[in-house]
Amino acid sequence: MKKITLKIPLTGYFAIEEFDYINEDLTDEFTKFYQSYFRDKIINVEDRFLDKIGKTLSDIAEDELTSTSDAIFSNFTPVSQNLIKNRKNKYAYELWQRLIIWAEKWRNDYKLELHLGTPYYFIAVASISQFDVDAGSIFMHLALTEDRNHHKKWHDLPANLFLSLNPDEKQYISDHTKYMLGFLRDRLDGKGNENGKYKQHYQTERSGSLEYSDLRMKFLDQRLDEYLEIKYFFVYSLLRLWRLRRIQKSNKGENVIAPLIYAQVIGGLLITIEDLLKKKYPRLDRFGNLFEKYSSDNKLGTPNLNQIQIDRDNDFEKWIQDCIGQKSTLGDFTLSYGLRNYAFHTIASQQIMWRKQTEILQSVLNCIFSVLEVL
Repeated sequence: MKKITLKIPLTGYFAIEEFDYINEDLTDEFTKFYQSYFRDKIINVEDRFLDKIGKTLSDIAEDELTSTSDAIFSNFTPVSQNLIKNRKNKYAYELWQRLIIWAEKWRNDYKLELHLGTPYYFIAVASISQFDVDAGSIFMHLALTEDRNHHKKWHDLPANLFLSLNPDEKQYISDHTKYMLGFLRDRLDGKGNENGKYKQHYQTERSGSLEYSDLRMKFLDQRLDEYLEIKYFFVYSLLRLWRLRRIQKSNKGENVIAPLIYAQVIGGLLITIEDLLKKKYPRLDRFGNLFEKYSSDNKLGTPNLNQIQIDRDNDFEKWIQDCIGQKSTLGDFTLSYGLRNYAFHTIASQQIMWRKQTEILQSVLNCIFSVLEVL
């Protein structure tokens, strides 16, 4: 597609923007849009502008809708990127919200498909940049769904790269991805954000053989449908943990809310363990049965499920410490089994987990790494 280069005179320099040529009407509208923003700091998407976009889309052949809508929405990204770069995330969010509302209505009115991967991706970026990780995750998954429905190479597009913890620079918030990936690597092999200072990682403490390349091949870069939802849920849990750690640094919400969020994050990771075990043993469906089978196959020992529950209920804090103190894979799975469907029961249990947050998180991740070794 032909490119248009626009020079916008500003005080002492030119702002240079390159965008896709679609037709003369939209070139005029995008020129006004860029000039309004870069010169006057006004974000102006008038109804007239949207009407011209709608007419352009309704006049083209149906098989050109995906490429043309891609080009149109991509032309809004320079302004969105500049807003996010300057921490004006609220305005980036509002820009894409307006475009998505319009596009969804157009799709419904004309009963035709547009590719909305770009709008959903960038509203996700704006949400995550405002630390609204729940909304950001929802929008990112919608972007992925749009990409899968409209592009054969959806796995190379930014939404899937983010949801696969791929630090490729093609995704706009690769810095967030690099942080989460580094945090995960610290706990796998000690080669992440802390540059070898974190010593209690899986490879050392459990003599684990899972390498980072295995983690990517078996899980993070997995493209089989049966693994995708597990992977995305896992990354969502890490994203919530990333947000929680930022809250921790400001010492806000330490007494009640932070332990609750932490317990929810652990709950998400426990679901990841269970779902991965079900891939190994598809005929089993309960965590207890999966735990027993995995322990037997890998010669971890024989877990006494009833006794685990008794010990947990008698003294939750002591039970956690005993599981951690075993410093074994059996202890890790015992802890995960006992926490499944229990971690959220009371504020008191959440507070206890919060006090042991580092050890519990490492133990739960050890289980994920252990299962991935044998998948």
